[in-house]
Amino acid sequence: MSRVKVINRVWLKNVDHLIGREVICTEKLDGENTSLFTNHLHARSEDSNHHDSQGWVRNFHAKIAWKIPEYIQIVGENVYAKHSIYYNRLTTFFYGFTAIDLKQQCFLSVDATMELFNTLGIEYVPVLYRGSSMNCLKLQINQLLVTALKGML
Repeated sequence: MSRVKVINRVWLKNVDHLIGREVICTEKLDGENTSLFTNHLHARSEDSNHHDSQGWVRNFHAKIAWKIPEYIQIVGENVYAKHSIYYNRLTTFFYGFTAIDLKQQCFLSVDATMELFNTLGIEYVPVLYRGSSMNCLKLQINQLLVTALKGML
């Protein structure tokens, strides 16, 4: 049985708690994980070295930093530089995927995160699916069947 890794390094034995609940699947972008705060930013970890490819995100941060609440950490992908994948249809070089309330020590909900990002002018990573976990499972099964049938024809 496969295991799913979640926050705080807890390993789940199954995903039964997701059945019948809303799930949100987003595109995993190939970039440099970057955190934005009201008074600074850093890539990957706080002690990461500066790299020339961070210039664009540093400039972007300088324009919006004053609007980031003091207790919020924005996390996203800096896709300015090519990593493994070359993107040719980007609408920005920084896509946010979560926001953390450092006072409450919790993630903001997806809707609250999207609202905050909209206020700040940060694009949310592309959403591939949002809806019932059961419908998501049915879509996956249908895609597997279509792929299998194409292989037989």
